[in-house]
Amino acid sequence: HFSYKNVPMELKPVQKPFPPIFYPSSNENGARYCGTHGYHYVTLGPTSDAAKRIAAYREALAARGTVNHPLAGFDHGAVAGINRRVVVADTDAEAIKIAEPAFKRWHASLTKLARENAGGPVDAIHEIAELKKSMEEGVFIVGSPETVRREVEKQIKDMNCNYMGIAFHFGTLKIGEVKHSLKLFADEVIAKLPKTAAAAE
Repeated sequence: HFSYKNVPMELKPVQKPFPPIFYPSSNENGARYCGTHGYHYVTLGPTSDAAKRIAAYREALAARGTVNHPLAGFDHGAVAGINRRVVVADTDAEAIKIAEPAFKRWHASLTKLARENAGGPVDAIHEIAELKKSMEEGVFIVGSPETVRREVEKQIKDMNCNYMGIAFHFGTLKIGEVKHSLKLFADEVIAKLPKTAAAAE
């Protein structure tokens, strides 16, 4: 990122003094900073690691008292979220067949600079390189509506999160596949989640 000093901001936010801030971080120190300053929090990565970060955020926020901008529908008005990539198809086998080449293209694009440039960005190179492993770690959720519903419900419980930001389109996925995935997710996953889990979505 870049830092600038004495740069005038001509555009002003509609919300005063500023809109709700969502703070992303992939480490526990960042999660604590977020909670201490009263921001909403979103993370990513393996479920086991994300759970520790969300716990750190909630602990720091509890010590602070509340977020700057409480949002309706979230416990204590605070968003504690996770980002995931999801592919839903009629069967597990079909979902994996669709997701596998899309994952390979996505991963290749994500890690290109790190792989091909000495001294390039190092964070992306640590991304899990296989779809199966990414699914085992909870980073990608792929399967039939029932498989995806079970995994979403499990992750919400395991991480104690109340928000899930989902990317349905990545890599080589075709628009028809994405639309079908979205429809199955809406009709067969969200609609059948327990009320508390569905609220987290």
